[in-house]
Amino acid sequence: MAGRETEKAEPRSPRLLLCILLGLVGFFLLAQLLGRRAPTKNHLEGVVRDENGRPAADVILRFEENTDVFIIPVPYSPRYRRSSLLQATTDSAGKYHLTFQEEFLRLLTLEKTNHHGEMQTAVRSWRQTQIGQTHRADFSVYQVNPIEQRNVVLCETAETRFSPAGPPLRLTIDPAISAALLTTNQALSADLEFWFDWLELPAHGAYYGKFRLRAVEGGVWVADNDMPHAPADGYEPGIRSTFSNQGALILQHHQQIHFYARTRGGTHHLRVLAELRLHRPTPTLRVKCAVNSTGSRLLRAPAMPSEFADFWQRGTSLGGRVNYKLQPWWMDLDGTQLLVSEERLGELLAQHVGNSPAKERLARHWRLPENLANQLLSETNRVVHRSLARNPSLPDATLVRLSHFAEARDTLKLHKEAREFLSKD
Repeated sequence: MAGRETEKAEPRSPRLLLCILLGLVGFFLLAQLLGRRAPTKNHLEGVVRDENGRPAADVILRFEENTDVFIIPVPYSPRYRRSSLLQATTDSAGKYHLTFQEEFLRLLTLEKTNHHGEMQTAVRSWRQTQIGQTHRADFSVYQVNPIEQRNVVLCETAETRFSPAGPPLRLTIDPAISAALLTTNQALSADLEFWFDWLELPAHGAYYGKFRLRAVEGGVWVADNDMPHAPADGYEPGIRSTFSNQGALILQHHQQIHFYARTRGGTHHLRVLAELRLHRPTPTLRVKCAVNSTGSRLLRAPAMPSEFADFWQRGTSLGGRVNYKLQPWWMDLDGTQLLVSEERLGELLAQHVGNSPAKERLARHWRLPENLANQLLSETNRVVHRSLARNPSLPDATLVRLSHFAEARDTLKLHKEAREFLSKD
């Protein structure tokens, strides 16, 4: 009897397991198809203006929309990119409107006869939402002037060593021969000054650095925006960055700073990339720039060599692409403050009295006078108070009043030499 039962017990058929698996896959696919939403239409609109701020008509904006799609709608299956090209044209008021329904949309080019389109140093993209959102983006185009473009000169310096706490490196440019030189020679006329200093505290395993950039007879405008024309206004005398291997000021050994400068009383306009290699004890600096010495703000050369075209596209660790129509460029600087006087600080605080991010930035300034610090303390803005707590140049009494913030307690614990170093120019 037992032998017969053993003969009847056959192994379970693999066909049954296959049928169950196929049934589950079919059920999942059916659920995906039934649950798929109809494409949602999103919109992008805005205005394109010329270099003078006037609406630009007949500008063609080219975009790509795309979605990454699973070949089989199951997790981790292979995917392909479904994409298509779209375009919009501005009307007489410079306005455009575009509808897209794929997951992502990105700008490719801006085109208008005898004009440059605004170059994109950062990818301009928008993402579809299920609620049919309308996105907004404004752009600029710049008229091509072949004769004026001949005045734009491209220059590059050799990599030059800093002497910490020594005389500043001065960038002197001779547009006539497309030459640029970094030198400590004070007798030569210059456009920019760069200065660097270290503080070593071996007993504490700490070091601190300060970097200063100043325009000679002019100002700087630091941001990654790549515009054929230098900004018309908004320049400040310079910037100062602080670095350390302690806390939030972690040292970046390779810094790239993109900026514009107006120098020599406004006769020179520059687009500059400064490459800093902050290796102790001999940091170095190399500069590439486009220069227009005629007073014109145009900085786009007729034909830029690839090595110059490439560096316009690099990012910067100090500033990013900013919407300077909505906020000043210095709002986005990382570990960096404006090189301005106490009087100018007061003017900036008065101009941005209702702008909490601006006050937060200025509250950390090493030249912040005690009366302005007390003015900010009298407000009820805790974010600004926390920013004040990070300022090593404030008196101990002020920091003690802020000691309910961990940042103030950390600032008070800084070595006396470090606080003095960070509180001076």
